[in-house]
Amino acid sequence: RNVSVREQLYSAWPFRSVLRRLEASGAIDAPTTLLRMPPGYAAPVARPPRGHRLPSPDRAWGSFYSQGEHGGSSGSQAVPSAAAQGRHLDGAAALTSQGARDVHVALAGDRRHAEGLLAALQSIVANTASPGRISVHIFCLTGEVDFYRWALRCSFDKRLQEVSEASGCFDLSGVMLQLHSFGASSVIVGQEAAVDSRIVSETGDLNAPHNFIRFHLARWLPPEVVPKVVYLDTDTVLLGDVCELHDVALRKATQPADASKTVVAAVPRRHLPLSVYLEALSPRMPIWLPSTYPSFNAGVLVIDMQAWERSGVSSLAEAWMQRNRRDRDLWRHGSQPPLLLLLHDRVEWLEEVWNVDGLGHRTSHSVEELRRAKVLHWSGPRKPWLPVGLNKHLWEAFGVHCWRGYEEQLAV
Repeated sequence: RNVSVREQLYSAWPFRSVLRRLEASGAIDAPTTLLRMPPGYAAPVARPPRGHRLPSPDRAWGSFYSQGEHGGSSGSQAVPSAAAQGRHLDGAAALTSQGARDVHVALAGDRRHAEGLLAALQSIVANTASPGRISVHIFCLTGEVDFYRWALRCSFDKRLQEVSEASGCFDLSGVMLQLHSFGASSVIVGQEAAVDSRIVSETGDLNAPHNFIRFHLARWLPPEVVPKVVYLDTDTVLLGDVCELHDVALRKATQPADASKTVVAAVPRRHLPLSVYLEALSPRMPIWLPSTYPSFNAGVLVIDMQAWERSGVSSLAEAWMQRNRRDRDLWRHGSQPPLLLLLHDRVEWLEEVWNVDGLGHRTSHSVEELRRAKVLHWSGPRKPWLPVGLNKHLWEAFGVHCWRGYEEQLAV
């Protein structure tokens, strides 16, 4: 029978991805006039002829902006990121003064995740053999700075020494800490990345502006000073040495052919392909995506800051969020899908021990998996510091917060 392109894409037809790529490349001139279309169907953005060569994901970045979707030029050069246009350099002097500290870790969480952030910090300090190499950067809203100063002093007591009140620097058992503040409007524009309440209930709060700090790290950590950053969610604890994670990731000398493409390092989620997070087969998706390709969880991420800047990831992600804003027809989750969209083919895979996740929604991890783990990750809504939390016995050894319970912390 006469069927739409969308129906063919979702069918079991083995050449559906080939048809999708042919349509996207312009080899099919006017499919919408020849096939019965479902209500609201719109053909993908047309691309200039390439001699009928199928577009690759690499070229898709440039072609997305060559259509004039966001006022871009006809070239394929990436749009300069917001970080490149104007950085927060108030902490640059503190960064420069940290000398031989080459392992930079970023943590960002609101007051609801304060217990988790402190536990992650405690695990970093407790399980490193080289505290003198580590600088931990804590990102919080401007109105949360005083709370985090109090929480650090109260929880770590005499182990914490204030180095500079002006720059928010502390020394914790040899590890350097620095507080960075930001305004919510500086990391997320309006509601383009907001997540509906059902998704929030399934996965935890993905709407918090702290989740989007990973797109803007260069504002506070200039790539020329901090070439590599280990980004950790606040619901993680490290059982391995963060210096080892820093050192094994993005070792370009061992992969010279791929060095120019690689932007991040992460653990693959082979059981959760891209199609779980992205509407990869939707006719509204303007680039071709390998829908069965592994996704990754961005809660444990090692970022090549210079490659991130060169590729313009921050501005590209913001443009995709704007595009997805109205109909949510490209993805529904918050900050992770744009990273998958842009970096699925620019990621270096890490060993799975560096992100044993799902601890916030299941208890089926094997004893061997937990024994080998170097990072435990409570992805999911049931965080271990909450009354309904899961796998608390794995987290409690690192819970150093000085208040008795979650409700008491919120009342501070």
